[in-house]
Amino acid sequence: ERLLEVYNRSVLPVAADGTLKFGGVARNAKNVYSIGEGHSNLFTTDDGFWCYEGENSVTLLDYTGEKTDVILPDTINQKPVELIGHGFSNADKIESLTVSGGIKNIPSSCFTAMKALSALKLEEGVESVGGSSFTGAKISELYLPASLVFVAGGSFGGNITKIEVAAENPVFTSQGNCLIDKQTKTLVLGTVSAVIPSDGSVEIIGENAFADLSELKEIQIPSAVRKIETQAFFGTGLMEIALSDGTESIGAQAFAYCENLTDVFLSSTVKEIYASAFMNSPIEEMEFSVTQGWAIRKRPDDEGEP
Repeated sequence: ERLLEVYNRSVLPVAADGTLKFGGVARNAKNVYSIGEGHSNLFTTDDGFWCYEGENSVTLLDYTGEKTDVILPDTINQKPVELIGHGFSNADKIESLTVSGGIKNIPSSCFTAMKALSALKLEEGVESVGGSSFTGAKISELYLPASLVFVAGGSFGGNITKIEVAAENPVFTSQGNCLIDKQTKTLVLGTVSAVIPSDGSVEIIGENAFADLSELKEIQIPSAVRKIETQAFFGTGLMEIALSDGTESIGAQAFAYCENLTDVFLSSTVKEIYASAFMNSPIEEMEFSVTQGWAIRKRPDDEGEP
């Protein structure tokens, strides 16, 4: 994903689009150049941003500066700035980061190396945050602007304790330190201090919503929750789970690798449990209310048999 440029010193014909016979090495590259032909589009700005300049935009690849308080620019060389997955691998000294509103999308795993990051500001204009974007960060408080309309589960690491959302946001709201999709009634992102609303505003606990929250020791799942999706509580510190009547489906690896999980109570309304739902969790006691009508699923897309 980060291979944007190839410097070809061989006798082989190499094309950036990978269409030539030997061009596969550069099939994801945007630029191929060699001695006497072409030039590199990589450069570092005076303030420490390592970049790739394309025809219509500039991609930020990393930050090599010394500042601990960094603002990502909207434009460089009068071109809009874009981000890339697995970027900023050397930006482990940044403590405060502002993503300017001109940057619409934050790709998956974009800032995963920023272990010192404790303060994050997403300006109005940012529209989406991909999965694992800030995994490993020390961010504890999160404010999401009205422009943000997509957030993947597991986006902000395991230290978030407080979530606030702009009142004008058309998609999300926050309640009980949970990020909730108002239209689908899906809990998208949870925190170690989460209290899942019991007023019917949450019917689905989304994929990776609480994943890797090792400090999450207990949680009450209200009866309005009918579905717990894939890896929703993967790797949490939960010690016991009691599902209220109303929950119908438990997704693949939903409670997998919960190292403290010893007791599980499944209510009478549970009708399906997907593969590896409790894999590598040291369960000592599991109580089933009823099993009549259950289905066994080998894959999430498998219709299964009762």
